[in-house]
Amino acid sequence: MSGEGPEASLRRGSEILGHTGSVDKEYRVKLYDFRRPDKFSMEQIWTVCNIHKSFSSLMTTSLSATLRQDWRAELESVDQMTFDEFMSPLPTPNIFVVSDMDPLKGKAIYQLDPVEGRVMLDRLFGGVGEIDPTVRRELSAMEWSVLAGIFLKILGNIREAWSQLIDLRPALSSMETYTQFCQIVPPSEMILLVTLRIKSPMGEGRMNLVYPFLVVEPLLPKLSAKFWYGGMRRGSEKERYAIADTARLIPTDAELLVRGPLLSLSGIAGIEKGQLIPLPVLDGRNCVLRAGGVDQLELSLVRKRGSKYELRNAGSAEPTGTGSRAGLDDRLAPAVAGIATDIAALRETLAGELGSLGSEIRKIKGEQETLADRLDFGDGEAAATDRGVAASPMGSLRDYPAQALLPFLANESAQLVALIVANLDDGLAAKILDGLPEDRQAAVVEKIASMHRVAPSVLETLENAFLNLLRDARKDDAQVGGIDKVVGILNISPRAVEKNVIESLERSKPELAEDIKRNMFVFEDIVLLDD
Repeated sequence: MSGEGPEASLRRGSEILGHTGSVDKEYRVKLYDFRRPDKFSMEQIWTVCNIHKSFSSLMTTSLSATLRQDWRAELESVDQMTFDEFMSPLPTPNIFVVSDMDPLKGKAIYQLDPVEGRVMLDRLFGGVGEIDPTVRRELSAMEWSVLAGIFLKILGNIREAWSQLIDLRPALSSMETYTQFCQIVPPSEMILLVTLRIKSPMGEGRMNLVYPFLVVEPLLPKLSAKFWYGGMRRGSEKERYAIADTARLIPTDAELLVRGPLLSLSGIAGIEKGQLIPLPVLDGRNCVLRAGGVDQLELSLVRKRGSKYELRNAGSAEPTGTGSRAGLDDRLAPAVAGIATDIAALRETLAGELGSLGSEIRKIKGEQETLADRLDFGDGEAAATDRGVAASPMGSLRDYPAQALLPFLANESAQLVALIVANLDDGLAAKILDGLPEDRQAAVVEKIASMHRVAPSVLETLENAFLNLLRDARKDDAQVGGIDKVVGILNISPRAVEKNVIESLERSKPELAEDIKRNMFVFEDIVLLDD
């Protein structure tokens, strides 16, 4: 041990263990918080990245088809943090969708940029997707009902993306506007946050997917590269041979190469312009058949007939091996496996679509039988009415007066109002337009004039949501009070109370007092009765 004291040895510790100074900018330093240690390894995060790259591709196709525009979803990042770190910075109002994760226990959250959500709705309602991004407002009940259709498709994409690891059956649980109604786990619970960048012709936004640790914990052993690639379905041997046979029929460029004498570097350097270079000829030499840029066979000359050559297989061509079936299968193995996987996925997709189509056919058949029964048993008028309402968008709203519809359209977007008005009779549409504020009338007319095609499913969803609002309003509008109620109370009240009320009303509200007396039967009225 040296003669230095302990303090001197400690001072020299920095010289022994390292050096002082700033860290290079190219390195990323992350502070480790021992109060919330990381729950996911880098390999698990990498696997989740692969899953959601597949999900982003599926979502791109789904959004583009639904919105009839070029929409793209790209994976931006996958990170782990506490639930509070994610929720606290989010503005309100916002768009949150909570879903069950059956068979996993717990829920997940999908948060969509409110601006992007309103752009989607504007497109679905027949608009061009232009909105004011500075305006922040809550979505209405009718807007939520249509947006739910988009998220149902997104949940279907989630199921397909996770299908290699688990048969996930996500189901929409609730749709919320404020963070306090989305507390699916404690604030300090660790989550896996997947962020997607959503690009549209109008701009771009973000969509966040929140998976709590407790929800995905049963899947942690499967979140590995070995399980990910091992879970991919491989085609059967019969399918691989069938694809290989098909691949042999694909035309490809081929060339016959004759090897010549070796050239030294000095010989190449000595070549001058205009100098003739003798090319090797096939006589007495072997040649190589090259197809697709790869040497396939080594051939030798048998005989020459004019410009035609008769060749035989002289052995393997270096370095690719023979052109036998086994050798070709080895070279085609990656392509065959990929095509077989695609065929299997296509087969599963077609099976699901055919199942849905069968359900729709059975549903239509049942409706046809119901209509036929009505016609057979004399209820033809009702059947004809049902057919007319079903064939006419917003047909069930035409029985309501404009005064009943206007209160529900007051706070809706101009595009949504335009869509509803455009599908009503001209007379009812004119009354609704007259009831709108003057500053909104021109905007609604402009939206009607520039409206694009709208999917029938969107119109049906809006109509059902509007009818639900009207039914709820009818329940809330129960008759309470009125002249009859006053008369009933006064008839069983003491005479002094009745007299005091009537006399007070005669001084302040003579017309009301007269209406009450007209409907009351008092003891003095017996004198007026005729025998």
